[in-house]
Amino acid sequence: ELQAKTYSPAFEGVFAQTLINYNAPKVSFLRYPIGYVIILPDNFIAPMQPFIDWKKQEGYNVIVAPTSITGTTTTSIKAYMQNLWNSATTENPAPSYLLIVGDVAQVPTNNGNTGSHPTDLTYVRLQGTDYMPEMYFGRFSATSVAEVTNQVNKTLMHEQYTMPSDAYLSEVVMIAGVDSYYSTTHANGQINYGTNNYFNPAHNITSHTYLYPASGSSASAIVQNASNGMGYINYTAHGDVTEWYNPNFSISNINSLQNTNKYSYVVGNCCLTSKFDNPICFAEAWLRATNKGAIIYIGGTNSTYWDEDYWWGVGYKPPVVGTGSPFVAGRTGAYDALFHDHNEPFADWAGNAGSNVVMGNMAVVQSNSSRINYYWEIYSIMGDPSLVPYLGIPAQNAYTPPAQMFLGFNSMDIQTDPYSYVALSMNNELHGVGLADASGNLTLNYTPFTEPGIAKLVITRSLRKPLIANIEIIPNEGPYVTVGPLELNDGNNNIAEAGDNINISLQFNNVGIETASNLTATLTCDSPYILLNNATIQLPDIASGNSINQTNAFQINILPDVPDQHLAGFNITVSDGEDTWVTQRSLTINAPNVVFGNHTLFDSNSDGIYQPGETVTISLSISNTGHMNVDGGSLAIVLNSPYAALDNYNFIIPPLTAGNGIPIVLHLFISQDCPNEEVIPIGFAMNAGIQLLNHSIMIPVGIIGESFESGDFTAFPWVNNSTIPWTIISGTSNAHFGNYAAKSGAIGNNGSTTLQITMEVSSAGNISFWRKVSSEANYDWLKFYIDNNETGSWSGEIGWSEVSYPVTAGSHIFKWTYSKDVGSVSGSDCAWLDDIRFPGMGVLETAIFYTTTTQIDFTDVLPNTTVSVDFALRNLGNIAMQGIITCPPNFELSQYGNALPANYTYQIEAGQTVIYTLSYIAGNSVSELQTNMQITTNDPHHPMVIIPVNLTPLANDDNVNIPYVTALHKNYPNPFNPETTIHYSLSEAGPVKIEVYNIKGQLVRNLVNERKTAGNYTVIWNGKDEQGKNVSSGIYFYRMQTKNYSSTKKMMLMK
Repeated sequence: ELQAKTYSPAFEGVFAQTLINYNAPKVSFLRYPIGYVIILPDNFIAPMQPFIDWKKQEGYNVIVAPTSITGTTTTSIKAYMQNLWNSATTENPAPSYLLIVGDVAQVPTNNGNTGSHPTDLTYVRLQGTDYMPEMYFGRFSATSVAEVTNQVNKTLMHEQYTMPSDAYLSEVVMIAGVDSYYSTTHANGQINYGTNNYFNPAHNITSHTYLYPASGSSASAIVQNASNGMGYINYTAHGDVTEWYNPNFSISNINSLQNTNKYSYVVGNCCLTSKFDNPICFAEAWLRATNKGAIIYIGGTNSTYWDEDYWWGVGYKPPVVGTGSPFVAGRTGAYDALFHDHNEPFADWAGNAGSNVVMGNMAVVQSNSSRINYYWEIYSIMGDPSLVPYLGIPAQNAYTPPAQMFLGFNSMDIQTDPYSYVALSMNNELHGVGLADASGNLTLNYTPFTEPGIAKLVITRSLRKPLIANIEIIPNEGPYVTVGPLELNDGNNNIAEAGDNINISLQFNNVGIETASNLTATLTCDSPYILLNNATIQLPDIASGNSINQTNAFQINILPDVPDQHLAGFNITVSDGEDTWVTQRSLTINAPNVVFGNHTLFDSNSDGIYQPGETVTISLSISNTGHMNVDGGSLAIVLNSPYAALDNYNFIIPPLTAGNGIPIVLHLFISQDCPNEEVIPIGFAMNAGIQLLNHSIMIPVGIIGESFESGDFTAFPWVNNSTIPWTIISGTSNAHFGNYAAKSGAIGNNGSTTLQITMEVSSAGNISFWRKVSSEANYDWLKFYIDNNETGSWSGEIGWSEVSYPVTAGSHIFKWTYSKDVGSVSGSDCAWLDDIRFPGMGVLETAIFYTTTTQIDFTDVLPNTTVSVDFALRNLGNIAMQGIITCPPNFELSQYGNALPANYTYQIEAGQTVIYTLSYIAGNSVSELQTNMQITTNDPHHPMVIIPVNLTPLANDDNVNIPYVTALHKNYPNPFNPETTIHYSLSEAGPVKIEVYNIKGQLVRNLVNERKTAGNYTVIWNGKDEQGKNVSSGIYFYRMQTKNYSSTKKMMLMK
């Protein structure tokens, strides 16, 4: 039973070729769509979506597992994978592939058990105690959305075969690198085996072959080959974290490549090139290279060895033959598994990246090497482990798909190339998969389609171009009406944008076999930011196979506060009185999204330390990251310090086009008497369109440093827990400053020792330190990391010297690691560290109060009316702002329609804005009134704020002199039950309409629809619809329209 639950066709060939007495379970392949797990940070899901969709279309059962579900520790991720394995059933078997998306900071890796190296193998060792994986695994190493997108685009171009030209696939580069002892036998032997048997004209492949010793002088030619574009590249010899050693091919060479749209499948049988816990290793650079480089890199995360690497590529075929071993059946290596052209049965095929690695490692297993477990841990894949190299220009799969299929059918007969994998899907939902037999025959059973649409048929096979075809699914009885895409007309750019009034035109198609008649079409929407007009229309008859166009069929209004890229879902329901057909459509809405970006600080002497008496230049970027232009706005600056002044406290923000921004530059003058380690808070309040944005910068004053003069590591929260930790040494000859310095631990070969500290940096600045190194040049290193990204490295003999690196505000890990390779000692074999100057660490957590409301005036108040004024309180600081709002007597305070107590305890989170409403309910008479509203805060510079409140009455008999304006005012009360009053005014006579809509944009009630003279008016809504029925609780919108005015507001009915 366990074998049935965890058996995968993807592993069939590997096990059959290499495991003694292996027997495949006798189960139908159709019960086992191959599973594919993707573990990734939540923010990488969107850029990965095209890849996810493609894998589903290929026939994989894709499990997307964001780190919000798996957790972000190696323990939690392993537990997640173990649970998938343990919970497998015969109906839902265990996955065959794992792809990790992210660098180690995004998704952590494991420390090897067989050496000091990173390994993702631990996540797929799920059964027993052996080191053989239960799943193929790979990694898209990426630190940003852009890096993910780049790797996805390159991979999809290869897998979907959309490259502009495929000629490069017929060329390979095979390199036997330089080693005076082993290259003649092992390196040349491996490469000769590959070119003698596979990479040759007999396979329609041209090999650029570089054997030892000529390879040593061929570095330029090899780089040029790669830059021209090669389908496959293989190097065997010495390597390091960032390079193939000799002939040299480094990360800088990768970055200079020109192989756009000609991405390589690269294998490095050499040391360390896949050590991906470094900032950027050689393997990562191949994959991350934008629009160039590779789609796969296979290599070791630690040192590799000549015998095992030879067997890995050639197979365990002793003895080593420098001119190339003959093929030996049953002694399969990675080359043999890729080509499988020695009449191997299908069960022995292993043609993707994952099985490529497993077959190479299984050759090491057959050798009975002492490094079997080590090789399972170190050989890793950068890229998609299911990717199949084409190994020359592949033939087209021999199948012609049908153009159409009927609804309700559940099988189709296919004649294609033998052992082709066939998948049928619609809208990225898998309906069926199957494997053609040895004759290429397949009856594909699938879940029937229930609605017309376009199905996608994908057929893949080793050494074949993928066949990707669209098949139209049509009904086989009666009429069937579908609806085309939304066609927009807003009288401008015909793009859905915040505040737009849009006409929607639609095409209605009868894909059935009979005429559709007596038709109505109704539009509904699930978005609270969309209001609908004319939601139902009549349609003329549509003959079978015909279409009609309805111009400006529906009208929608988009509210101005819609978020950028909001996805509004629409249902277009068509009915003929008997049958109903629903078509779903969506609309992505553009809006501005103005944000504060990074800031930089420049002090007078450019040392990154802001000292009393200095002038600091502050440059802050403001960007519109949205997809709609914004008309600009204003920026006010609050300085909460008696020890500084600014040259400008107000800026006008010009219009910002989508995707662009501007810098704001101001100067901070720090007074001479500013205390050391003082932190100066600066708040920024920006208005841009309808957005209110709040931001703060904390600027530390003075020097914060570690010189180890305490004689130990207690002055700062150091973490020094390596097996052989760093130590403090004394004596002026050993230290750069004073009598003490830190010295790396006395480690042995292949070891490392780390000193690190985590600090909260209040504002961007620099970290600087003095270091000295005495080590084996180019092999033993002192490396400095910021947030686990390598920032500097030193090797050899380096005297005391200072380095400095920029640091952004926020929490950071600073780490110094001294590490050694597998052999040799030189110099003092250590590193020293002294006189560290940290960026500002004075973590100031403060609220910064801001409001533009300095006075509230209620003017011309009529008896028996309610008047209201909104005011905004903004917290520009970095912690919650708290206090009490004391409402004046006879006034009412509310927030978003909810009544609040007269002495209201509020809390506004860091960087947030809250809008409150102060209301006055007038009685039969109104008197002039002057009073105050009091606000207390936890902002030390604004402990109490007094806002004057003034009320001026206007008698009813003065109405003839009222200077009316056309306006829709807030309803009162809000929320309400059972009724609410809506106030509005007209500046001139004319028709006016006030309507109530529900959250779906459907009209609920007409309140006003008549001609009115100029004046102030009220109308009451009693919570009933046009039929007099009570409506349900929830959010509603009321909209007022006149000839030249339109306004919409929200209200809430509560029961």
